Amino acid sequence: ARGLTNVGGLDRLWDTTFSLGGPIKKDTLWFFTTLGWKDLIKTVPDSFADSNLKDYVFTPDKAVPGIDDGYQKTWNARVTWQASTRNKLSFSYDVHNKYRGHKGIISTIAPDSAVEYVLPLLNSAQAKWTSPVTSRFLLDAGYTLYYEDSDERYRDWVTDANYAIEDQNLGLNFGAYPSGSQAQKNVLSTARISGSYVTGSHAIQTGMTLGRGYRITNLFYAGDFTATFRDNAPINANLRIPTDQHERISADLGAWVQDKWTYKRATMNLALRWDWFNGSVDEQTLPSGRWNPTAHFAPVSDTPNWTDLSPRVGVAYDVFGDGRTAVKAN
Repeated sequence: ARGLTNVGGLDRLWDTTFSLGGPIKKDTLWFFTTLGWKDLIKTVPDSFADSNLKDYVFTPDKAVPGIDDGYQKTWNARVTWQASTRNKLSFSYDVHNKYRGHKGIISTIAPDSAVEYVLPLLNSAQAKWTSPVTSRFLLDAGYTLYYEDSDERYRDWVTDANYAIEDQNLGLNFGAYPSGSQAQKNVLSTARISGSYVTGSHAIQTGMTLGRGYRITNLFYAGDFTATFRDNAPINANLRIPTDQHERISADLGAWVQDKWTYKRATMNLALRWDWFNGSVDEQTLPSGRWNPTAHFAPVSDTPNWTDLSPRVGVAYDVFGDGRTAVKAN
């Protein structure tokens, strides 16, 4: 392409998986586990390191192309237990460990500005129970817990004197990462239960899901501001303050019932769903920064507090009785 100073290239790509499974007890207990490793190193088109990180002017070092590098390690384990002829339970656990050396690197963000992304812990646990109570009635329930702890770190050379710069002449961001350095923790739990009753002409299902969780986000900017340059001189500055946000999902509830009837050539679907979402903000303290003192905030509830009722009606009619032509309305 015109103006392109270097092209992207793949230096290394690994994708390795090991799996093992089988019965622990015949016709009763089984296990399955997987280990995975992915590794990637590639050069980024039209991307070069800055030859001098301290002078507030971007001078590309054509001998040092931008590198996008990272790896991901995964482990999964699952156990299934046929407790009785009408009760089956399964348990699974997933672990992810992820690293990316230059997250955010593209042709418009210098390699030395890209953050180091560290995801030392992302895991989820799940349990599920199913029970065909009769040949027509099925119950199932489950619970999932998700946990994530991630960090987007400035590179080691960044200090408060090395703020993020957007150069309008070059169409390039250099210095510190323009979106700041961020650490985040996410926890989410979801429970589900449902029951289904099915006959030849009639099927009804009812159930509910309930989700709860929280998120903590810590964000700060080097120097507490970002700048815009033109002709190697600043023309604009955005003042930034650090944040320490604590958000919570108190309830994300959905309850539903759906019914399906078939009579001769006509099939009717009826459903009703009720949703409730309630959020809150925990008590928190704003860290002091270059432009702001520390501040304390009391907890706030019902942010938001929404409910919604959603009915649904649908009808389908098999015109000729051969399953090929139907008239539908909903």
